[in-house]
Amino acid sequence: MRRYLAFLWENRFSVILSGLLLLAAGWFALRAMPESVFPNVNFPKVSVLVNAGNLPVKFMEIEVTRPLEQAAKGEPGVRLVRSQTGNGLSKLHVYFDPNVNPETAYLMLQARLAHIPLPPGARMSVRLMAPNIYPFAEYALVSDHMDSSAMMPTFAFQIRPALLALSGVYRVDETGRGWPEVHIALDPLRLAQYHLDSQQVVDALRAAQGPFFSGVLDVFHQQFIVATTPRPVDTARLA
Repeated sequence: MRRYLAFLWENRFSVILSGLLLLAAGWFALRAMPESVFPNVNFPKVSVLVNAGNLPVKFMEIEVTRPLEQAAKGEPGVRLVRSQTGNGLSKLHVYFDPNVNPETAYLMLQARLAHIPLPPGARMSVRLMAPNIYPFAEYALVSDHMDSSAMMPTFAFQIRPALLALSGVYRVDETGRGWPEVHIALDPLRLAQYHLDSQQVVDALRAAQGPFFSGVLDVFHQQFIVATTPRPVDTARLA
């Protein structure tokens, strides 16, 4: 041990120089390493979302969710299919085997589901769950006493503006049942009594709905949420 320490002391300048050269080589190698915000990760999962307006849950379950499930399960490489059904909403999560190419599986599944007939006016969205083309994070707003439609004002006027105010966030979407809905059955006798038609009732309801989220205003080191009633049709009306 003494002989080893004596050797290091006699050659201390060479040891220090070698250490500095190793540090410099490591620094240059670190700066030359490739960097990526979103790593290349194979994520064999596809999300399918169908929005069909106000159709009831049983109709969506029979006419939309089940046919899509059967078609997805018949695709080679599919390991698991999970579904959620609501009023006018069907959502599927299709999981593939780890050895399956995600891009190929996504294209093949999209082509298979395109042959499934959907109700008139329904819109289907098929997305690959990858960090660079799909929303990077999903959050669930749940309650033991309120349904999803009753929590829409909280999402629209509190949570969504707060998320949009963050740097780097460009889009925030909801996948719940939407705003609370009220179905009105018009009585022809009462309409005739008040000399009204159905279009006048619809126009009055549209003019009375609101408030609407119109944006975020940053002024005086504070952030204000702008809500308008009714919805402004142009910038002059908003002013």
